[in-house]
Amino acid sequence: QNYDKAHGALTEAYKCLAKAKTKSPLDQETRLAQLQSRMALVKRFIQARRTYTEDPKESIKQCELLLEEPDLDSTIRIGDVYGFLVEHYVRMEEYQTAYRFLEEMRRRLPLANMSYYVSPRAVDAVHQGLGLPLPRTVPERVRHNSMEDPREPDEEVVEEADDDP
Repeated sequence: QNYDKAHGALTEAYKCLAKAKTKSPLDQETRLAQLQSRMALVKRFIQARRTYTEDPKESIKQCELLLEEPDLDSTIRIGDVYGFLVEHYVRMEEYQTAYRFLEEMRRRLPLANMSYYVSPRAVDAVHQGLGLPLPRTVPERVRHNSMEDPREPDEEVVEEADDDP
């Protein structure tokens, strides 16, 4: 979740690939373009989060636009973007909008553990704010990135539900 470091790593990868001698200049250009695209997406998310205190509306608008990017999840965990939006709308007490993003997140990341991206406190606030029953926390498979192969059971991580009152 450290997008500043991710941006730095992508920048270094870009520099190295740009200097590399390759057999296929066309392949190199394609890879450089892909890296540039990823760097731009990461930069947009970093900027959106940084500008939140000065201009929350613009920050949220940028996050919503990021969710429309076709290859976003290959670069940024979309759960991080949804989590940012849900937390914002809970702070604003706009529970209907927060719930809409929670549901959209559940549809797009059906195997994800929501508590990795959205605090249980925020989820409870949304449900209480809308008069909905509180969700039952059950152990879920954590899936952070669509690039992971769901057929690899070795990489499955199960978190235990916390039954604290």
